Amino acid sequence: MISDDVDFDKQAALTSNADAARFLQEHLGQRLTAYICGLKDAKTVGRWASGQVSPREGASLRLRLAFSAALGLVAAYGSETARSWFVGTNATLGDSPAWLLRHGRDLDDLRMLVPVAREFASAGIEQRRQSPRSRLRGGGRAGDARTGAAEKARSRR
Repeated sequence: MISDDVDFDKQAALTSNADAARFLQEHLGQRLTAYICGLKDAKTVGRWASGQVSPREGASLRLRLAFSAALGLVAAYGSETARSWFVGTNATLGDSPAWLLRHGRDLDDLRMLVPVAREFASAGIEQRRQSPRSRLRGGGRAGDARTGAAEKARSRR
C-alpha cells in the first residue's frame, strides 16, 4: 500500500511502465487495466508487467494516466473502491473514467482525469486523518498497521 505522504506525481513519473502495469494489474485487475489501455487481449497487461514487451505510445499514455490516478485512490480507499471509481459514472468527467481513458483521442480529452481522481482521493485521506477510529485501526486497511501504531505512540506523548 502506498503511504499518504508519498508525492504521487513524483511516484508516477519515476515508475516504469512494467511497475505501473503490475500495480494496476494488482489493484484494478488485468481485464480492467486492458480495457483502460485499449487492449483486446488482457494477457498483454501481464506481458507488460513482466517486462516482456512495452506498451505502444497510446497505450502507454493511458497506462500512465490510469496509474497516476490509481495511486491516490488506492492509498485513500483501497483497491475495491479504486476499481469502482474507474468503472462508475463520474459527474465531473461526464462518463466513467475507464471509458474516457479507453476512448479519449488525445491528451486534451484526458487532462481532467488525474485531478478529479486526486480530489476524490484527498477527501478520503483527509477523512481518515480526522477520524479517531481510523487512527486507532491504522485506516482499516492491510498495510497501514505500522502507521496506526506510530500514530498511537505519538498520541501517548
